[in-house]
Amino acid sequence: MTFSETVGWIGMIIVLAAYLLALCRKDYSEGAPYFLLNLLGAILIGIDVFYRGVWSLVILECIWGGGALVRLVKKLFQSRSFRREK
Repeated sequence: MTFSETVGWIGMIIVLAAYLLALCRKDYSEGAPYFLLNLLGAILIGIDVFYRGVWSLVILECIWGGGALVRLVKKLFQSRSFRREK
């Protein structure tokens, strides 16, 4: 198994863990850890598919990771502004 394959497997496990946690706990899918796990998993899977030259999946992982990053940043800014209002 190559390094990129190992990275891809780790990324896949991280994304599946986030998904399973979201299934078990409904509130989990709206928290920062969920978005962080999705971002990390997308980056790792993206590295694997980039080195394999599977460009359609590179684009998919960029979109997946970008969506997770946007939601993570929104979540962090919401929690910071909430603390200031108190």
